[in-house]
Amino acid sequence: MKETYRGKALSGMAWKFAERLLTKIVTGVVSIILARILFPEDYGVISLTTVFITLFDVFVTYGFGVALVQKKDADELDFSSTFYAAFVISSALYALLFFAAAYIGDFYDSPLLCSVLRVLGLRLPISALGTVQNAIVSRKLMFKQFFWASFIGTVLSAVVGIWMAYAGYGVWALVGQQLTDIVVDKVFFLFATRWYPKLCFSFTRVKGLLNYGWKILVSGLINTGYTELRSLIIGKKYSKADLAYYDKGKTFPSVLENSIHAPINDVLFPILAKEQDDLERVKDITRKTITTSCFFVFPAMVGLAVVAPTVVPLVYTSKWNPIIPFMQLLCVSFMFRPMQYANIQAIKAIGKSDVYLKLEIIKKSVGIALLLASIWFGVFWIVFAAMLTEIAATVINAIPNKKLLRYSFGEQVRDILPYLLLTLLMGGVVFAMNYLPIHQALRLLLQVVVGAGVYYLAARLTKPAAYSYSKEIIRGFFSKRTKKQEAREEDVTEG
Repeated sequence: MKETYRGKALSGMAWKFAERLLTKIVTGVVSIILARILFPEDYGVISLTTVFITLFDVFVTYGFGVALVQKKDADELDFSSTFYAAFVISSALYALLFFAAAYIGDFYDSPLLCSVLRVLGLRLPISALGTVQNAIVSRKLMFKQFFWASFIGTVLSAVVGIWMAYAGYGVWALVGQQLTDIVVDKVFFLFATRWYPKLCFSFTRVKGLLNYGWKILVSGLINTGYTELRSLIIGKKYSKADLAYYDKGKTFPSVLENSIHAPINDVLFPILAKEQDDLERVKDITRKTITTSCFFVFPAMVGLAVVAPTVVPLVYTSKWNPIIPFMQLLCVSFMFRPMQYANIQAIKAIGKSDVYLKLEIIKKSVGIALLLASIWFGVFWIVFAAMLTEIAATVINAIPNKKLLRYSFGEQVRDILPYLLLTLLMGGVVFAMNYLPIHQALRLLLQVVVGAGVYYLAARLTKPAAYSYSKEIIRGFFSKRTKKQEAREEDVTEG
């Protein structure tokens, strides 16, 4: 039965990779088109808006969603109670955001920000309607259905965004794109899971879920609030264009990092939650997650940092050149996230939400101290401080697992060292190609092809553990599964 579940996990991971890859490709192309049409100031407004909406959305996503996935014996009463509670809370939060929008617009001296907040804030109640469906997808590893919902939503929202941008709607093109995406996602999730709320509700069940979820919620608020604090400060102390440069500088690193580690991370938590009583098994899964993520993330981040001076003017035009140093620093920052998230997912899955909360407080205290020391010297130093914070957070997240899983930070470093060495070899070759006297587009193409080839050949010769495991993931995507097999695997997942 474990082998059956493992097969479904590998297949689910592969579908998550496919979903991330295709949706990010579409999103990336759309982002490039919109960046060429719109101005940095438009992106500055939408970046500030997203900060506030993301902060409010944490109350539902972290408060209920994670708790539903973690609870082994969740039943229909849990699902329906969560649905109604999440919708009521998110609607109240939207009402609060609607009335606060005028004050936020005045604070940032932007009347447009007020209007955008009130319209884009509709994401809150819409998102809450899909809380249970998202949890069901994770619990049952229904990532093939998630793939189609996400991909179709991305394509349709891309059409809406590009049409509105060409029609001259400015920042509203970005608003229309985001709202279309989330509406389509939720509608398709509704049909994919075939779950509908029943006329039942229990305060006791909601309270029980929040007994676990409130610590994750507080941790999420600390994490999200801290992450978005940089944007709030840059938007107030500096210009909307500076905020847009910082935000756009995150785009490529974030797309690459999320496309690689997020599929592994999304599949990891429900698997770990099922195995939470077997700590040796949790350690083994965590190790495979770290090594497999780093196997892909390291070369992607280093490669992007090396070719950034060519990519930015070629893709976005020269008006976006100020993002180059931000992109390079953030590439270094994101290299370490696979280790961070894998350690945190293991801690959450075995029910140590109190440990998770303590870690978030420690990390954010360190980060805020570095942020306060850097805000007076310019946006570059704010981003540099963020990079130092990510490195520190990697070490801090690993500390508890020395005791909880007997998997120390030193052991984790030894596990990822082969992939770091392979990446440095690849990075050196790609960097040397910067001096080729050919057109920048052709040079970039050669750097990507040669860099990928050097890394693949080096991995094939040395055969590190993650190289073999990644081949299993790819095979999981292409394996043909009968309906009987999928039904049997679903029974195992639910049991």
